[in-house]
Amino acid sequence: MLTTRRFIPLVIIAIGLTLSGCDDFPKDPAETTVQIRDSGEMRTGLIAGRDQNNAGEKALAESIAKSVDAAPSFEEGPAEILVPKLEKGELDIVIGSFAKATPWKKHAALSKPVGGAAEDSEKPQLRALVRKGENRWLMQVQRQVKAVPAQTQGDGSQPHVSETGE
Repeated sequence: MLTTRRFIPLVIIAIGLTLSGCDDFPKDPAETTVQIRDSGEMRTGLIAGRDQNNAGEKALAESIAKSVDAAPSFEEGPAEILVPKLEKGELDIVIGSFAKATPWKKHAALSKPVGGAAEDSEKPQLRALVRKGENRWLMQVQRQVKAVPAQTQGDGSQPHVSETGE
């Protein structure tokens, strides 16, 4: 039987060995975060909304890109075009207004609303989509989404986005 004196050092060693292998968590299987940092470019899809200059979307993209020492490049279009490009790895992020219950959740990971706004399952809110499984990248995006003030249209509404998702 192990005595307490012998058991404690074994526990400390086991914990140390366990924690030493945790520096790569969360993981990005497709290494999105590393690719963006290495290339210096964040390939960004912007969903066309009522605000044709996409000011809120661009501000969010610039904040996220800056957080990983990159610059955003933009491709504008409908979700039906941009989300499949995200899934294939042709884009790193898609930014637009999505309801929490968006059908695009089947295809990509959905961030929280910009600026820490209250979640609304029905109302489209400015958010980001990233590839499923890219958890390190999603965490980086979430930090910036929370830090950026919510951008709204002049009438107080969020830009509109297609919600078909299929």
